Amino acid sequence: MRDMVVFKNIEFTIGTFSLHDVNFSIRDGEYFVILGPSGNGKTQLLKLLAGLNRPKSGEIWIDGTRRDHLPPEKRDIGYVFQDQVLFPHMNVYDNIAFSLKLQKQSKSEIKEKVENMAGILGISYMLNRSPVNLSGGEKQRVALARAMVMGPKVLIMDEPYAALDRNLQERLTLEARELHDQLKQTTVHVTHNQEEAITLADRLCILENGTVKMIDTPDKVFRSPTSTFVASFVCTENIYSDAVVKSDDGDVLQLQYADNEVFCNYKKTHTKIAVSESDDRGFFHFARELSGITGKVTFAIRPEVVSMQTSPPDDMKRNVFKGVIVKIFDRGIMFQSNIKINDNFLIVNLTMRKRFLNMNLEKGSEVYVSFEDTDVHIIDDTIKSLVPGLSAMKI
Repeated sequence: MRDMVVFKNIEFTIGTFSLHDVNFSIRDGEYFVILGPSGNGKTQLLKLLAGLNRPKSGEIWIDGTRRDHLPPEKRDIGYVFQDQVLFPHMNVYDNIAFSLKLQKQSKSEIKEKVENMAGILGISYMLNRSPVNLSGGEKQRVALARAMVMGPKVLIMDEPYAALDRNLQERLTLEARELHDQLKQTTVHVTHNQEEAITLADRLCILENGTVKMIDTPDKVFRSPTSTFVASFVCTENIYSDAVVKSDDGDVLQLQYADNEVFCNYKKTHTKIAVSESDDRGFFHFARELSGITGKVTFAIRPEVVSMQTSPPDDMKRNVFKGVIVKIFDRGIMFQSNIKINDNFLIVNLTMRKRFLNMNLEKGSEVYVSFEDTDVHIIDDTIKSLVPGLSAMKI
């Protein structure tokens, strides 16, 4: 699949904030979501792509052409803002047709394109309405139609649902994913909403302080974060530092943490560690180097993969711990339980509501928690420190 957008060595400064060493590409037809805390550079990246700001150095390529020197109107980009920015003195039809009229397209061309886009987005019934009489969701659809009617190379979405109520956010997010599956429009979407990001993204980009920390599929970002920051940001509640690597048998590492043994099937969970993507022997070389080395690592376990029950599981011999519930939080469809294993080992569990209520648990209840060795993820940044030269390997 060819690249539609390429950022090369981008450096940008505004006030005291900087984007630095930004290098990544966005594939043609991809829904690419940029995720990160507020103030970490998400919107600035969009503005650089759209031409609303210029980089201090570096290059921005769109569809094989360098365009960082071009004004916004010549970059072939559609932009959907958070606050919609519709013209109140124009009806919906004229709002959508605005950019087409600026290009002096014929009335028949404009009519065909506006009606076609309105049909795709299900807003044909409101073409004669004024924006002041539209709901938040209707305004967002009109803004999207106006951005897409030109058939841009790239569609930019800057937190488009942030100002809407939660139910409407969820509905529009699902609609956006269905629309993308239909049209395959290359889309760059900025959000701080993780559920929205998971639903929409083909790939996620995580930003921290103006630096790209990780780019991968939502599943890889959430289950195999490459740094402690990424793990913490995507709500991996169970993050444990300074675990000692005791031994490995070629597949499974034995870790010692707070007087407890934790087993990690590193071979199954980290198979992308390789000298190159095509070198299937990369893990073999790594495992051979790791053999016999002792050191400390950070490992993480997502709370939803932790199983909790009132009796020890019959089918598991390792990664089973007895503890006491010290806190319970009702989170709607799930309950969160904080379980104390010993003084320095706390495990967070998420259990679906019905199952939790059926167990009749309360604060102080004794429970058993367990997890598979394939659900233990060692943070790549910490495992690299154990092996000289591993940092040069491709993850």
